[in-house]
Amino acid sequence: AHRIIGKNDNGFIMMGDFQTRREEGISPSSIKAVVVGFIKKGREFSADNKWYLCYMRFWMKSKFIRKCYIFGVSKIIALKRRLPK
Repeated sequence: AHRIIGKNDNGFIMMGDFQTRREEGISPSSIKAVVVGFIKKGREFSADNKWYLCYMRFWMKSKFIRKCYIFGVSKIIALKRRLPK
């Protein structure tokens, strides 16, 4: 999922869950949908729920941690592919 994390004169600034770089200059015509809520484990949440917003802020500010996580996961996947079946 990609989230809008800002806006400037060139358009929206977005970042995906497994990205470590911001995407800038996204035009409104490039945005296909906007999430206003979601269901997790049978519970409904609004996209402006305070706990979700805290999670989102943490996730967007933890680029270094995500970079390490993505690197580690990719190495594990590569190792699994090399193992005999």
